[in-house]
Amino acid sequence: MKMENGVLVDEKGALFYLQNLAKLDHENVLKFKICIDAAESSTSIPNSVLMDQCQESLSNYINDSKRYIQRYFYLSWAYGIAAGTCYLHENNIIHRDLKPDKFVLYVVADPDFQLSLTRLKPNQ
Repeated sequence: MKMENGVLVDEKGALFYLQNLAKLDHENVLKFKICIDAAESSTSIPNSVLMDQCQESLSNYINDSKRYIQRYFYLSWAYGIAAGTCYLHENNIIHRDLKPDKFVLYVVADPDFQLSLTRLKPNQ
C-alpha cells in the first residue's frame, strides 16, 4: 500500500477486485464493462469503471410519494436482491454495504428484439 494525494491506496487489492468484478455474470448483478484511467495517477489502478446504465436507485423509487408500488414489485425486488447476493456469495464475494441506495433499477431490453421481429412471417 502507498499514499496518493493523502489517500491510502492498495494497488494489489484494487486490481484483485477489478479482476473479480470482470468475471461476474448474473442478471441481478450490475455488469462491469471496462476500466479506464480518467485522470493522471501514479498507481497502476484504473480510476474509473464503466458499467451498465441504470435509471435510478431503489431508494429513490420507493421514496417517491407520487408512485403507487404494487406488492408484486416488492416481491420481485426482494427475489432479485436475494438471487444477486447469493450469486456473489457463491463467488466468495461479500457486499458489506447493502442498502436501497446501492441497488439500481434498469429497463430490461432484448438486444435482438429488432432482429427477432424481422424473422417473423406475416401469418405467425
